[in-house]
Amino acid sequence: MKKLVPLVLACLLALIVFAGTASASKPSLKTLTAQVVALQQTMKAQAKSIARQAHTIGKLSSRVRADEARLSRHAARLTRHGVRLNGDEAAIAGQGTQLTTAASLLALAPYVSVVTGAAGTFRGPNIFFTGANVHIVDGTQSTSDWGSTPTGLGNLIVGYDEDATDTSGSHSIVCGFANNFNSYGGLVAGYQNSVGGPCATVAGQSNAAFGEYSSVIGGYGNVAYGASSSITGGGYNEADGAWSSIGGGGGTSTGTGVIETTDLGWAAGSYHTP
Repeated sequence: MKKLVPLVLACLLALIVFAGTASASKPSLKTLTAQVVALQQTMKAQAKSIARQAHTIGKLSSRVRADEARLSRHAARLTRHGVRLNGDEAAIAGQGTQLTTAASLLALAPYVSVVTGAAGTFRGPNIFFTGANVHIVDGTQSTSDWGSTPTGLGNLIVGYDEDATDTSGSHSIVCGFANNFNSYGGLVAGYQNSVGGPCATVAGQSNAAFGEYSSVIGGYGNVAYGASSSITGGGYNEADGAWSSIGGGGGTSTGTGVIETTDLGWAAGSYHTP
């Protein structure tokens, strides 16, 4: 279409020239015939040129489409290679983690040994830590600082502690079952005991130590509320005073045992009233 515009303009110019010439002098038929033939030849040449250019444009369009298809294929390949690279990076990262873990295990090798059979009176397998300290921590960098909530971590659990209802404490040693602990630095062993004070100790059955640094060594149903208080045995005794102590005695589930309310007080015997 763009090539036809010059052709039309040339024809118009020829007509104008022809009209001007006609007004001056009338051309002969031979002259007019020659001019028409010349115009026809010019139009044929222009048409051929347009056809060649259209053919060239068609070939170029085909090449462009082919190049676009090749670019699309290359883009798809690059995308696949990118996915492979991401997978390779992930695999390398995983291998790095495995190497780090392997290095840690190799570092343990000089200090850990395994005896698959019996070791003395202990049936095998047995694992030994030699020449090293073993640390069990909750990751807070503090024995007592839990932050906003207790972590429930950093404890040494011996057994399954079945039927326990509160195991939110940290850095405690737990042995037995149905034992509860919700503070830190405590030791609870036996059955159905509870540690609720920092660094408290409980053993026996159904005993509890709620005062800080308090302890109940044995007996049944004893409770140490006072700070640093202690109960060594008996049943249903209660040490309320700070640094108080109860040596034994007590009551039954329907009767009150020994109750020591005085700071630094001491009591012993059945149904003793201080």
